[in-house]
Amino acid sequence: MLSGTGRHRRPRQAPAILVTAGVTSAGIAMPFMGATGAQAVEPSTWDAVAQCESGGTWSANQDNGYYGGFQLTLKTWKKYGGTEYAARPDLASRGQQIAVAEKILAGEGPEAWPVCAVSSGLAAEANASADGAT
Repeated sequence: MLSGTGRHRRPRQAPAILVTAGVTSAGIAMPFMGATGAQAVEPSTWDAVAQCESGGTWSANQDNGYYGGFQLTLKTWKKYGGTEYAARPDLASRGQQIAVAEKILAGEGPEAWPVCAVSSGLAAEANASADGAT
């Protein structure tokens, strides 16, 4: 028995022009998504930075205002979203500290670790990534 109210009608397809516009827009946006400063530094490079900064001690807290493997200040930790993970860098895991360091690198560049970025290879790796993204 048919009710005639149309409650179970087959859904209409979106007009072809809208589908085409959506696909075209996505194609235009894709190159820009890769150019947002994502660095993707090798974990071993981050380990080398931490080795230089804190002797590789991810839980470093010397009561000098610098914390964790990368010897970050609380101001920097907060600015780049570290409190999403822990109150201080030394209380966060290695992976969490690296996640925040990636954001710092994208925002400030390797100059955030002026000495250790050079000796660890971070500066060279970040510059190579940036050159490859252009």
